[in-house]
Amino acid sequence: MDSGSSSDRLRQLFSKQTVVDLLTIRAALGAVSAMTAFRHLREVPYRRSYNHNGRYYALYDPTRYDRFGLWSSEGIHFSVDGSLRKTVRRLVEEAEAGATHQALQQRLQVRVHNTLLDLLRHGEIERERLW
Repeated sequence: MDSGSSSDRLRQLFSKQTVVDLLTIRAALGAVSAMTAFRHLREVPYRRSYNHNGRYYALYDPTRYDRFGLWSSEGIHFSVDGSLRKTVRRLVEEAEAGATHQALQQRLQVRVHNTLLDLLRHGEIERERLW
C-alpha cells in the first residue's frame, strides 16, 4: 500500500468517525500491524486522547479546541499538546498566578496528581503555598 492511499484512507476514516481506536485504524488500513499503523498515522495530523491511556485518536482540527487548547468527544479528552503531561505544564505556565491542583483537575476532567508530582520532581514546574 503506498503512503498516499494510506493517508487518504485515514482521512476518510476520520471523516466518518471523529474518534477511533487503534484496532479501527489498523482495519481501515487493511489489517496492518500496530507499527505500520503508527507509521501511517504520522502522515496525517492527529492527536491521541490524554485520558483512557491514549487509546483514542482524532484528526487534529484546531477549530475544535477551546481557548485552553482542550476538546472532548463523548468523554474522551484531547489537547493541542498531545499529552496530559505537556498540557498540564502549559496550563501552569500560561496562568498568571499558576494553577491549583483542583483547578487543573476540574478543567482537564482527569486526575492530575501524579503528573504534577512528576513535573515538580523534574523541575519543570514549581510549587508555592498560597497562604
